[in-house]
Amino acid sequence: FDRWGMVLVTANLAQGGMGTLQAVLAGGDIYGEKDFMVWDSSMTEKGALQDVFGRMMLLSGHRVPILFDIGGGKGFMDALRKEVGAHVGGVTSGNPHLAETESIEQAASLPHALQHLFCKGGVPTCGQTQFKYNATCWTDRVDVETPPTEQNKGYGGQAKWHPGNRAHQLIARRMTLLFLRALDEAMNIWLKATVSEGSPLDGKYWHLAEEEKKIRDALKSANATA
Repeated sequence: FDRWGMVLVTANLAQGGMGTLQAVLAGGDIYGEKDFMVWDSSMTEKGALQDVFGRMMLLSGHRVPILFDIGGGKGFMDALRKEVGAHVGGVTSGNPHLAETESIEQAASLPHALQHLFCKGGVPTCGQTQFKYNATCWTDRVDVETPPTEQNKGYGGQAKWHPGNRAHQLIARRMTLLFLRALDEAMNIWLKATVSEGSPLDGKYWHLAEEEKKIRDALKSANATA
């Protein structure tokens, strides 16, 4: 991003089990400006609440973001793409043809990132806390004194229905590949355009105001009761 003269700012706007409705009603103030918005609230939000999130994200703030789903939001994002032309994307759930864990012994031979991530039928370790999570309340260090108060042996929130660190890592790596592919495509477009049309790069390749206005106009004229 630095080589492009761009400043990358990412924010984890986690809200626990509260959902997003109370935040999206003031989306521009709470979430701020965004070019790329990831939705991950399927545990607490279904149906109409998902639709409200998508519409408010597209309407609030100065820019119209790409909406990205990492589980449970494909339906409302596809609907917004068809209805108003919103730009959406997402990662598919399930195993993308990666090696599976067949036993504790066999898992040790897999790359660390794949151990107990996807299990073959009947193997229970992928859902077990000791294999799914690596968070602890305290890790001994030689440069920091051990706290005088005894630390908890376990760490809260490690429910079996929550994704563990390996699942988060897989999603992050797939999203990283998406961004790298997009940057590579942008560089190819930039190169071809400047070779054929000269520098600087014509604004038609990177100005988004017309496209964003088209999406917002469609949202504003939509039948909210349909």
